[in-house]
Amino acid sequence: YEKLKHFYTNLAWWKLVPRFRDQTWGSFADVSRSLLSSDGQDTFVVFFFGSGKSTGALNHMASDSTYLAQWFNPREGQYRDIGTFRPKGNQWIIPERPTAEDWVLLVKRQA
Repeated sequence: YEKLKHFYTNLAWWKLVPRFRDQTWGSFADVSRSLLSSDGQDTFVVFFFGSGKSTGALNHMASDSTYLAQWFNPREGQYRDIGTFRPKGNQWIIPERPTAEDWVLLVKRQA
């Protein structure tokens, strides 16, 4: 997973706080295969692993902000844009994964 290492080194990874089972920050269809970390309300990273396309929701977001969401494919090192959005009631429902393989969700607050 050299490409996954590259993904994290392109972020301020040292600011990411693990939020693994903290439902204040996220709720997921399969909590045993979803790892959430965030830099406050600015950056959210969720590693979805194992088979399936289910995801969940990000919580505790800044409702007055716009975010940019992307899928990162750790097998190929490629990004797929999801687009920009504004959370509703501090929450965003994550679209399903592009395929039933491992994916990393990257969500960044826009300036």
